[in-house]
Amino acid sequence: MERLSVHEYFRLPETMRPMELVYGVVREPPAPRYGPQSIVTRLTALLFAHVEGHRLGRLCVSPVDVVLDELAALVVQPDLIFISNESLGIERGSNLGPARSRGRSVVGADCRARSNDQAGMVSTVRRA
Repeated sequence: MERLSVHEYFRLPETMRPMELVYGVVREPPAPRYGPQSIVTRLTALLFAHVEGHRLGRLCVSPVDVVLDELAALVVQPDLIFISNESLGIERGSNLGPARSRGRSVVGADCRARSNDQAGMVSTVRRA
């Protein structure tokens, strides 16, 4: 399997399917299931009201590419992305660069999450 750089990944044609770059390997996970998506919807509504009400920053839902580590070729699409006011400068065109803002993936019963402590984000969701 050919490994790609972050720059090569962003030159791929845009798609409506979820896609991530995990240590240089393109990963296309299946569409999320109803249960986790229902949780994402409710959580988004609650967090949006809190973030906007307290003017804390911005909240965004996937699909948005987040570059966790350019050298390691690690680009993910968390379900929710919170960008604090202090980190608003991480926007890089159509994607987000490394920062300390937090992204979260909602994990279903048949999934597990792997953390990336350096960036403070859940980096990917994989089928168990």
